[in-house]
Amino acid sequence: MNILNTPHITVVITTRNRGDILCNALESIFANDYKEFRVIIVDQSTDEITKNSIQKYINNNNVTYIKSDEVGYSRGKNIGISNCNTELIAITDDDCIVPKNWIKHMVDAFREDDEIGIVFGNVLPGEYDENLGFIPTYIREKSYIAHS
Repeated sequence: MNILNTPHITVVITTRNRGDILCNALESIFANDYKEFRVIIVDQSTDEITKNSIQKYINNNNVTYIKSDEVGYSRGKNIGISNCNTELIAITDDDCIVPKNWIKHMVDAFREDDEIGIVFGNVLPGEYDENLGFIPTYIREKSYIAHS
């Protein structure tokens, strides 16, 4: 993949009835130090509460808001991806807080090697909250490159 000096990237994020949590995720995305990105929000919520809670982001020119009656994790991601027009796509979840260098690190990985087709990172658990569930700790200690 031949990556431009400053490629545009689209961040796809889906949600369903979790506007308060989504706001935290969006806040972390917009705090990134890499600025050439767009965000596509696929909202599969059953009401307008999520849309109302993220209104300030929807009004941003770099955000595309898609209300979807189709539900499901993969369906939401596929809807978001099908609406991307950038060479690079990043996917995260509505309950993830991304580091401020998250986008830059992904772009840098693609710049490093023209053979790279996908990049992923660790998902680290946040503070334990019995109401939200539990994610066991797992830290990948080595970088992996998959070859076909």
